[in-house]
Amino acid sequence: MRTAADELFREFRTHSVSEFFRKNAAMLGYTGKIRSLTTIVHEGVTNSIDSAEEAGILPKIFVAIKRIGDNPEHLKVVIEDNASGIPKEYISQVFGKMLAGTKLHRHVQSRGQQGIGISGATMFGQITSGKPTTVITSTGNGEIIRAEVMIDVDKNEGKIWSL
Repeated sequence: MRTAADELFREFRTHSVSEFFRKNAAMLGYTGKIRSLTTIVHEGVTNSIDSAEEAGILPKIFVAIKRIGDNPEHLKVVIEDNASGIPKEYISQVFGKMLAGTKLHRHVQSRGQQGIGISGATMFGQITSGKPTTVITSTGNGEIIRAEVMIDVDKNEGKIWSL
């Protein structure tokens, strides 16, 4: 005999965090062209400041917004900094996994501790362009790493397309 609970839960499904934010991008600040662009720049610059602060470095940050082709709505955002860099094995997590980061264990409010910001920017870029986010980083060991990152929203995982 089927109960009311059986019927209610017949359609029960789980979703990944990435899927939730893909469907609710406005919750991350992606609500229109200018606001979305502002959110992307804010998240990248905030990460640069946080990383420099953690490394004890005075931050130097370069931001450029460039048009791609003839369409004024096709933009490329470049954010460069002098901070600590990202070890190769963490690139897909930093840029491609929601709720991942170095500050999640802290219980004090500071800039960007949720682990959503830059991965949200990766997702927004992926949704609007269909292209991966390009990450170029170095941790100061002389090696420069270039990676193309996409998010597998079903698994909430970053996938490296090329290294």
